[in-house]
Amino acid sequence: MLNGERLAVTTGSMNRLSHLRLALETWTKLVEPDKIVVVDWGSSSPLREALSDFTDERITIVRTEQSSWQNSRCHNLEFCVASMLECDLVLRLDNDTLVDPRFFAHHPVDDRCFYAVNCHTVPPELDDKRNLCGTIFAAVRHWRRANGYNERLTRYGYEDEDFYHRLEKQGLAWKECQLADLEHIPHSDESRLANLPASSTLSSVSLEAAKQYHITLSRQIAVTQPWSSSDLRTLWKISQSDSSPQHLVATE
Repeated sequence: MLNGERLAVTTGSMNRLSHLRLALETWTKLVEPDKIVVVDWGSSSPLREALSDFTDERITIVRTEQSSWQNSRCHNLEFCVASMLECDLVLRLDNDTLVDPRFFAHHPVDDRCFYAVNCHTVPPELDDKRNLCGTIFAAVRHWRRANGYNERLTRYGYEDEDFYHRLEKQGLAWKECQLADLEHIPHSDESRLANLPASSTLSSVSLEAAKQYHITLSRQIAVTQPWSSSDLRTLWKISQSDSSPQHLVATE
């Protein structure tokens, strides 16, 4: 809990178990979170079983049956679950992000701002930390007021930056996260693109070119079809999957 407000750390994961386990080791060492929400976005091996050795009672695993990865819809589900669990603040992280225990001491709660990594200002010598740009620490009420992430963006990249710019338009200041408090687990572009919809693959170009293509196309969609309060986010039905309150199921 921070400043009397309940806090959730959230992430989404699809077939990235090795990274997630390393990240969870650092998240469970944080004393401030009331909840740690992991959305299992259709992993081949359900995370409920794969993470059964993590006994921290703050962990809630939410299973949804999906065939391909979609950042925006998954992130919105993370915030929906955090809200359902009565959390006011969310630190949303990619599942390959390690967090230093001093993070919250260095990022004080302020209702006039949000904290996020800006990939455009990361120094060249810390180039790999540009991959932390999905990190955001914000209030659930601000996510709700901005109508969440743009669900028209179904490819790799830019959904985070689009969301941050819309938060700014709501009058919030974008404060940059202190990079020393976050670490990215290095991995290949192949793993980043592996779970995208089949129609998004570009087999005739390099992985770097494919990644840049996805980002460029997402940026164009965000500009030409801006997300607003009149757009409908996925309406999730969230229920308990068994006798454990830590295991949930999300259906559309």
